[in-house]
Amino acid sequence: MKNPVKKILCTVMALLVVGTSGVVFTGCGSDSEEYTTITWATSGIGSLAPKPKSTKGKISIDSEDSYQATISEVSVDDFKSYVNDCKKKGFDVDYSSVDGMYTAKDKKGYDLSVYYQDDEETMDIIINAPEQETTAEKTTKSSKKKSSKKSTSSSDNISPEFKKIMDTYEDFFNDYVDFMKKYNNSTDIVSMATDYAKYTKEYAEKMQSFKDEKTDDLSVADAAYYLEVEARITKKLAEVAN
Repeated sequence: MKNPVKKILCTVMALLVVGTSGVVFTGCGSDSEEYTTITWATSGIGSLAPKPKSTKGKISIDSEDSYQATISEVSVDDFKSYVNDCKKKGFDVDYSSVDGMYTAKDKKGYDLSVYYQDDEETMDIIINAPEQETTAEKTTKSSKKKSSKKSTSSSDNISPEFKKIMDTYEDFFNDYVDFMKKYNNSTDIVSMATDYAKYTKEYAEKMQSFKDEKTDDLSVADAAYYLEVEARITKKLAEVAN
């Protein structure tokens, strides 16, 4: 049986990422308090997830490999109903369910995460393609054959300062995921809680540092890199929560 504390801690960190992603880097066009009428995906990876009841929200990521949307005007019952719809649509493999969170995969390996924030009555829906099938990885493998540079397709246009900020942000969560994997089967809850307190403190410090940066006027390349990093972080957190 998996450690329930592990699931709870992963849930908290996942919610922190989702809840702050639109606040820190306002240049990405996200504002957690501004929602419009959206049209749910009828094709591509987004269409694999059920259409939510509410049509108010924002779509943060819509790519071949990842889809992320925040839906507003969602009640607790709406969230529970949506989770049931996800199960009916086949997202019931390796599932994990705790208050305000549901993560699961379908038989093809597509990874779905649903997070509910009752204080804002919003629901975040994130779906990612199977890791071994993602276009990003295929592109990376292809680029390695042509160049030894570690970069994305638009990395030449990403400002070095912003890339450093985002890489530091991602490194922190990589360390956190490693921490959760290390304690996956640990029974030393006291030690785990102590280490977790360290991560939450470091998280607060990093978030404040990011807010102090001049990130309110991002270029197209910088904004794209931000979404890319955010998608990778969210996917990793969902994996360790299962």
